[in-house]
Amino acid sequence: MKTGFLILRALIILLLAGNIFFAACTQEKSISAETPESKRKELLSKAAELTENRKFQKAEKLFQRLFSRKADYELFYYWAKLKIAENDISGAITKFRKASMLTRKPEIWLELLEFEAKTANEYFPNDYHKFLEFAKEKDKLKAKNFYRIWEQNNSN
Repeated sequence: MKTGFLILRALIILLLAGNIFFAACTQEKSISAETPESKRKELLSKAAELTENRKFQKAEKLFQRLFSRKADYELFYYWAKLKIAENDISGAITKFRKASMLTRKPEIWLELLEFEAKTANEYFPNDYHKFLEFAKEKDKLKAKNFYRIWEQNNSN
């Protein structure tokens, strides 16, 4: 009876030790999984959330902090969204333009063209023709609609 108890106790100790080791390994993996890129994505997401919650000054500071580390199209895209929320259309266009220089994603270019068209921005024709060089047909049709809007707003 005593032998069975000792074996059972030894198994419990081994299981506990295994669980502690497993937990330590899991924690180490989660720490090493937090790369600079994942941290940047997390901060970018936080800045977008601050924008949605209308905490514009905090979002602006976070975007500036992210910009000092690494500027990419996503940063400028979400920063443009902040500018729109602040009703700073000129600032939004500037950020969209910077984003468009770093990517060919049609959604970014189309938002740039939309805001340039609505404000009769002088750079619209240049950006429009650049976009047409690589855009797919369905996106070209959307861009042509913005061109019509730009023409109407420019004729006034």
